[in-house]
Amino acid sequence: MAGPPPAAAAGDKNSRRAGRGGGAAGRSRPASSYSVWDLDNLDTEGLRQLQGEQLERFEAYRRSAIPKATMKKLLLAVTGQTPDVNTTIVACGLAKLLVGEIVEAARKVAEERGAGDAPLTVGDLRRAYTLTLEETQLPLAKKRPRLM
Repeated sequence: MAGPPPAAAAGDKNSRRAGRGGGAAGRSRPASSYSVWDLDNLDTEGLRQLQGEQLERFEAYRRSAIPKATMKKLLLAVTGQTPDVNTTIVACGLAKLLVGEIVEAARKVAEERGAGDAPLTVGDLRRAYTLTLEETQLPLAKKRPRLM
């Protein structure tokens, strides 16, 4: 099958995105090298490369969402103020990215221990969380010593 599908040739959103220089469109790389940050910007060619378990994980990622009511309660508890709707949506998106990064790191930890396609264990997730905190540059991730 030569050339792009008819939708891409007609100017769908992925081909328009490629013209703006954003997303993964126009890049040629194996599907296994896409990180969580790239999943929302996969072009149709990248989606075609996903197979089997990778495609199932991608579909689960796209369907998943952090409940807005729960995030609103968390933000209220942390800030002491009722968060704006847009703030809640952004926080849910960031939380989803964080969960995706931790799961991706847990998959690598499981692969290192030779688990293969076995389900992730609590130990894998804990180790991945620790590694993610070590890598991050967020000021909240650093533990401050208590004076009293």
